[in-house]
Amino acid sequence: MRARTSRPWVAESDLAVRPYAVTVGRTRPLRALARETMVVAGPHRAGPPPGAEQARTVRLCAHPVAIAELSAQLGVPVQTAKIIVCDLMEDGFLVPAAVEPALPSDPDLLKRVIRGLHAL
Repeated sequence: MRARTSRPWVAESDLAVRPYAVTVGRTRPLRALARETMVVAGPHRAGPPPGAEQARTVRLCAHPVAIAELSAQLGVPVQTAKIIVCDLMEDGFLVPAAVEPALPSDPDLLKRVIRGLHAL
């Protein structure tokens, strides 16, 4: 039997668990994380992550991904994604990703770039 909704235009598959149910009512992450923080699946404890959203998050983190991107892929607010990520980091399922700088740190190159920008 299909679930009844006051919004018949919403597909049943689009009805998701409320964010406060995923975060067990918490509204703040355990540590300060920026939305651009990159995380990746790490060496985790024996056993699967505790819930469906957590397991999906770990699968999405097979390669480094930003918390904002996880938020979009999970369909949850950024704050909810931060809480999920923090919990998974505490349990050892996720670790911060080492990110290489976008530009080389060659001082001569940086000086030329700055001079070029000033010339504009």
